[in-house]
Amino acid sequence: MIDEANFHFQLPCFAIASQWQTRPDGSLVVDDGLRLVTVELDARDHLAVFTDCDLAEDYCEKVPHDGKWGPMGVFTTPALRRILAAVPESCSRVAFDKNPAVSAGRSVPIAALLGILDRGPEPPIRD
Repeated sequence: MIDEANFHFQLPCFAIASQWQTRPDGSLVVDDGLRLVTVELDARDHLAVFTDCDLAEDYCEKVPHDGKWGPMGVFTTPALRRILAAVPESCSRVAFDKNPAVSAGRSVPIAALLGILDRGPEPPIRD
């Protein structure tokens, strides 16, 4: 598991999903039609999130599926909050950059990630 105090990532990030839509301005629509892919890690379901589109595409290529899902770009903090809120209750963690060939991975509780998003970015350290 990752130490929340030392975990850093930046947007955009990419969730694996199907049936998502975007508005004319490019913002993500999170509604009942959205289907998010979860992965099993440590015997628990995790939302699969990737810090790079190539990693997300590589995951999609290596994991058998029906071809109806793929990387969904998450470009803003509000969009990430909406996606985390849409995750099924059975899934309480996010797995970052999950390699399908490895059973272990980095994960963080969704509640902790929402707390980090609510606090906003840490100010830069100045000498």
